[in-house]
Parts: sequence; structure tokens; C-alpha cells
Amino acid sequence: MSKPNDFKQAGEFYRSLNETEKQNLISNLSGDLKGVTNKDVVKKMVGYFYMADSDYGKRLAKELGLSREDVEKIFLK
Repeated sequence: MSKPNDFKQAGEFYRSLNETEKQNLISNLSGDLKGVTNKDVVKKMVGYFYMADSDYGKRLAKELGLSREDVEKIFLK
């Protein structure tokens, strides 16, 4: 039995957006995540976006001032 891809739908949605819609989504998400005080939670959320689509995660991480390494560390704990 294969493992379900929990991030497939989010990735497909992101890839279906045009560039303006992607920019708006990243702006809205990063604005909300900037208000989260627990930075480990923020890193974990960004990691989930990376799993949905690498561009999605990269752009969100950049807006939040996180590196891929910052995000990866949280999953290695």
C-alpha cells in the first residue's frame, strides 16, 4: 500500500495560480506567519509548503527571512 501524498493538492493549487495570484498568496501567508511568536512553528509550516511545491516554500521562506537550512533543522529534531 502506498503512502498518501498529503501535500499534493496544495502543490497543484499553487502551480495553478498565475504569478500575481502567487505573489498575493505568499504576501498573505507571510503576513500571517510573521505574527506567530513560536519560530519553530513558523519553520515547520514553511517546511510543509516546501513539501507541497519547492517554489512555494522558497518564496515563503524568503519573505520570512528563513533559509532552507533553518527549515530543515526543525524536521531533524
